[in-house]
Amino acid sequence: MGRELSLLVLATTLACEQAPPDTDGDTDRSPRIELGEIDEAGAFTRYADGTSERIIMGLQGGFHIFVDARLVDDDDQADEYVLELVLTYDDGSPITDIEHRRAPDLTDDAGNPTFPEMIIFIDDPNDVAGRDVVLEANVTAANSVVEGDTARLVLRTSVGD
Repeated sequence: MGRELSLLVLATTLACEQAPPDTDGDTDRSPRIELGEIDEAGAFTRYADGTSERIIMGLQGGFHIFVDARLVDDDDQADEYVLELVLTYDDGSPITDIEHRRAPDLTDDAGNPTFPEMIIFIDDPNDVAGRDVVLEANVTAANSVVEGDTARLVLRTSVGD
């Protein structure tokens, strides 16, 4: 049985401003990213205030959380995306960050491309226990120079059994 650290979502997704179109013929805008959970049937539930998430102790002793995402308004679906996940304290000081470069997985039940189980490693869960933390996820098409969309969540941590 692994040690778990629960996370409580306090805020919802924010959209960033659209960048000017790219004139080199690459994708001229990025789709909107949403963070949430994909169930076994492919239904996506977007994170909302009060949603909880856990930091889990993995088999090799490291701590991590898994975050699912989907892309909305992805008219010109790219073959590959760069997804950057950044976890900071509420004062902006860094906790950890990771970049995933991958193709979308299967679509959700609404036909949107998904990225299930994106992993975020936590060095020491005691560093975040009882503190507000901020998770930002940015998505950009791998072939684009246009700044991508950002989803931002404020999470409150608590230690579970």
